Amino acid sequence: MMNALSTPEFWYWWILATVFFGLEITAPGAFLLWLGFAATLTGFVSWALPDLSSGIQLGLFAIFSLGLVFIWYRFFKGINPRSSSPFLNNRAAGLVGTQHALTQAITDGIGKIKVHDSFWTVRGPDFPKGQTVKVTGYNSDHLIVEPVPKQKKDNR
Repeated sequence: MMNALSTPEFWYWWILATVFFGLEITAPGAFLLWLGFAATLTGFVSWALPDLSSGIQLGLFAIFSLGLVFIWYRFFKGINPRSSSPFLNNRAAGLVGTQHALTQAITDGIGKIKVHDSFWTVRGPDFPKGQTVKVTGYNSDHLIVEPVPKQKKDNR
């Protein structure tokens, strides 16, 4: 009985791999996934070579774990696909550099612009309604604007 517990069987490693894969589902981040693959590989080696001692099996698991985590970190961790909507969760940042007409005059430093279907509070120098302004920055509750100089018409 004691001998069965002292040297892990191959299926012990596969159970451990299943536990790691299950934990990866509940706590995604891809780290536990690679530990699960390392336990799977250790299980296959233990199955192919059933006389391996527990120390060698643990050493193989450590080597496989370190190797797979290193490969993941080195080659796959930095790969993130470009989003088609990089400002999805920060719409104000996506407005920096755009120009809009004031829908409410800036009085005492506060006014409004309309962007698509939303009204935004803006801060800047006082300007009349209809003035074109450029968004130069943002804070948590407002956009920061400056006037857009009127362009001279070229009469040729």
